[in-house]
Amino acid sequence: MNKVTKTLGDFIQKEIIIPCYQRGYIWGKKHTGTDKDAVSYMLESLEKGFTSNEPLFIQGITVVEKNNSYVIIDGQQRMTFFYLLLKTLGDKNAFTIRYRSNRGAATDDEKTPQKSPQKWLEEYDVASGNSYHEDPQDEYQDIYYFKKTSRLIKNSGLYTNAEKRSYVCRYVKNNVEFLLIPINEQIAVRTFTMMNGNKAVMEGYELIKADLLRRASLGTGGYMGNASEWDNITLRS
Repeated sequence: MNKVTKTLGDFIQKEIIIPCYQRGYIWGKKHTGTDKDAVSYMLESLEKGFTSNEPLFIQGITVVEKNNSYVIIDGQQRMTFFYLLLKTLGDKNAFTIRYRSNRGAATDDEKTPQKSPQKWLEEYDVASGNSYHEDPQDEYQDIYYFKKTSRLIKNSGLYTNAEKRSYVCRYVKNNVEFLLIPINEQIAVRTFTMMNGNKAVMEGYELIKADLLRRASLGTGGYMGNASEWDNITLRS
């Protein structure tokens, strides 16, 4: 069976595209009934993994894979977070992200007094304190939470000093791993709707299980090529 896990470092060799139908970025928003948010949870997990020098496995990323890019179907919040993390930590080779969500589609012209989310990401510079200060008047929800994420990263134990930040960048690229779930472009929007419509979110493992069972039921063995009935039974297991 082919290896289906990817390190973040391998994954970001290609351009990352956040398609127009994606929801806006909201990591940094506190979970109902708690004082924690997804950014803080992820930062704590990263710090533990970095301290113990162990791999950190995160939820699967569902994509449409093209020649030089990955279109994110499920995993937008995580990929945007890792872009902000590497940029904030000062990584000189942070990956390319094309933020085309409906909140990022605006262009920067005389009719748009504030930067679009895409423009903000392109120009984000942690050395400029004004680039991530809190502004309740931000026109875009996405930018508000981009800034909050950046502040949380700067206040975390991962940001202690320049030497540590360099090691953390290396750790993140080499040790953050996830299941890569490629799907056909023709079913991308339908899959997104299935996974996110009416808040009926399908977890990555559920999508993998469904696909494995579908392939096994076809009698082809799916991931294994010309499989025997025993292979099919094993695949179902």
